Amino acid sequence: MREPLKPSIIHAASFASPYEGNFVASLRALELNCKKEGWAFVLALPSAASKMGWCARLIAAGCQVRFLPDKASVLRYAWALADLALSSNAALIHTHFSQYDVAAWAASFLLRLRRREVRIVWHAHSDFPVRMTPGRWVKDLLKYRIMGRTVRIIAVSEHLRRQIIETGFNEAAIQTVQNGIDLDRAVAATRSRAQVFEEFNIPPDKHLLLLFGWEPIVKGVDVAMDAVERLVGLGLQVVLGIVGTAALQEFVLRRTDGAPPSWLHILPPTDNVANLYQAASVFLSASRNEGFPYSIGEAMANRLPLVLSDISGVSWAHESPGAMFFPSSDSMALAEAIREVLHWSTDEREQHTAANEHLIKTDHAVSAWADRILRLYREILGQSKDGSSARPLGLKR
Repeated sequence: MREPLKPSIIHAASFASPYEGNFVASLRALELNCKKEGWAFVLALPSAASKMGWCARLIAAGCQVRFLPDKASVLRYAWALADLALSSNAALIHTHFSQYDVAAWAASFLLRLRRREVRIVWHAHSDFPVRMTPGRWVKDLLKYRIMGRTVRIIAVSEHLRRQIIETGFNEAAIQTVQNGIDLDRAVAATRSRAQVFEEFNIPPDKHLLLLFGWEPIVKGVDVAMDAVERLVGLGLQVVLGIVGTAALQEFVLRRTDGAPPSWLHILPPTDNVANLYQAASVFLSASRNEGFPYSIGEAMANRLPLVLSDISGVSWAHESPGAMFFPSSDSMALAEAIREVLHWSTDEREQHTAANEHLIKTDHAVSAWADRILRLYREILGQSKDGSSARPLGLKR
């Protein structure tokens, strides 16, 4: 007799980055927890992800990966998720990065027509836009106040949780779970500082200030460039290394009239970010808005001092003296904060960066994050601590 399918948790993530980053590492930790609980784990990704090396490694390691169309209507995504939920005996669909949020909500209604109950969780990773347009306000109102009546939300920061509640979402149905950092991956450098500097033609006598600039305006690339230009003018031996892709290169070329300064280095994305952290003297985040950036936690794990824009999404970093803050968009204040950090004595730097590492290890390890998500699943699905369930998960009612 064929064994019944285990109930499954589907993670639908609009994620097709060339590098897996901390996000995929977090899902792997959660997958282990789910399997220990007796739940199967299914990852639904855009078809573009199938071309990525990290995706091939996931499949080779035995992860159940399914692919959704790269560009489709909400209804088509909804049918695809509903079909996947039926074939995998899903108890819950957990979405990431918003593209599949509405489709998952619609899929739950399609499934109800077939007498199947599947819970929906939206994971809110990103802060609301710097400028809230009328159109975006209306969409958020419909999404969170109307559709949100039948879903649960996980927000990556308390600030983001409050923003969503302000749209009219049920306060009792949203919970803050701050991101977890895969500590092993974050510090696994394979190249020395000298090798990284040589690869990117950085003079060995310079201090590397590291910034991630995927979305140049949101990440405050202009603010960081103005600050570093000021520091170089004052004679400080610094270079600014910004990690990014074509959008960053185009932004820099426009801003410098096609002639980037010698102190600016655009660094390509890499799967081994620890090499960059280990080579840097200071980590910068000049963002105008954030959810809970993995990069700050990774930099802390690498015992780097941080200089951060003082915005709500990174307020948790105030707990460590190894993080310096400046008013968002104030390039002069950013320059002054960098100067102060570079003038820390050896003992001061050691004490402050050790505090950064301690904060991440004690409060933000990925294993703790996975445990928190699992507890939330148990609550949503009506499962007790001993693993028993008040009802069959994902089965016909």
